[in-house]
Amino acid sequence: MVERRGTGKVYALKYISKAQVIRMDAVRNILRERQILETLDHAFVANMRFAFQDDEYMYMCMDL
Repeated sequence: MVERRGTGKVYALKYISKAQVIRMDAVRNILRERQILETLDHAFVANMRFAFQDDEYMYMCMDL
Protein backbone atom coordinates (compact mmCIF):
# COMPACT_ATOMS: atom_id res chain seq x y z
CA MET A 1 0.00 0.00 0.00
CA VAL A 2 1.13 3.51 -0.81
CA GLU A 3 -0.22 6.96 -0.04
CA ARG A 4 -0.29 9.68 -2.67
CA ARG A 5 1.23 12.92 -1.48
CA GLY A 6 -1.10 15.88 -1.47
CA THR A 7 -4.32 13.88 -1.51
CA GLY A 8 -3.63 11.29 1.18
CA LYS A 9 -5.42 8.69 -0.98
CA VAL A 10 -4.20 5.12 -0.44
CA TYR A 11 -3.56 2.75 -3.35
CA ALA A 12 -2.32 -0.77 -3.93
CA LEU A 13 1.04 -0.65 -5.73
CA LYS A 14 2.14 -3.44 -8.05
CA TYR A 15 5.75 -3.24 -9.16
CA ILE A 16 7.55 -5.45 -11.63
CA SER A 17 11.27 -5.74 -12.37
CA LYS A 18 11.96 -4.92 -16.01
CA ALA A 19 14.91 -7.34 -16.03
CA GLN A 20 12.72 -10.18 -14.75
CA VAL A 21 10.01 -9.45 -17.31
CA ILE A 22 12.62 -9.65 -20.08
CA ARG A 23 14.13 -12.88 -18.67
CA MET A 24 10.67 -14.44 -18.54
CA ASP A 25 9.89 -13.22 -22.08
CA ALA A 26 6.76 -11.58 -20.67
CA VAL A 27 7.00 -8.04 -22.06
CA ARG A 28 3.95 -8.52 -24.26
CA ASN A 29 1.94 -9.92 -21.33
CA ILE A 30 2.77 -6.99 -19.05
CA LEU A 31 1.89 -4.43 -21.71
CA ARG A 32 -1.39 -6.25 -22.35
CA GLU A 33 -2.16 -6.33 -18.62
CA ARG A 34 -1.64 -2.58 -18.39
CA GLN A 35 -3.82 -1.93 -21.43
CA ILE A 36 -6.64 -4.10 -20.05
CA LEU A 37 -6.49 -2.52 -16.59
CA GLU A 38 -6.55 0.99 -18.12
CA THR A 39 -9.75 0.30 -20.05
CA LEU A 40 -11.61 -2.14 -17.81
CA ASP A 41 -14.29 -0.84 -15.45
CA HIS A 42 -15.78 -3.66 -13.40
CA ALA A 43 -16.93 -3.97 -9.80
CA PHE A 44 -14.80 -7.09 -9.17
CA VAL A 45 -11.55 -5.77 -10.68
CA ALA A 46 -9.37 -3.12 -9.04
CA ASN A 47 -9.28 0.03 -11.16
CA MET A 48 -5.81 1.10 -12.22
CA ARG A 49 -5.42 4.83 -11.57
CA PHE A 50 -1.98 5.43 -13.02
CA ALA A 51 1.21 3.70 -14.10
CA PHE A 52 4.81 4.82 -14.28
CA GLN A 53 8.32 3.44 -14.54
CA ASP A 54 11.91 4.10 -13.62
CA ASP A 55 15.13 2.52 -14.88
CA GLU A 56 14.55 -0.78 -13.06
CA TYR A 57 10.82 -1.22 -12.39
CA MET A 58 7.35 -0.69 -13.81
CA TYR A 59 4.65 0.38 -11.35
CA MET A 60 0.85 0.18 -11.44
CA CYS A 61 -1.26 1.98 -8.82
CA MET A 62 -4.71 0.54 -8.26
CA ASP A 63 -7.66 1.24 -6.02
CA LEU A 64 -7.93 -0.85 -2.88
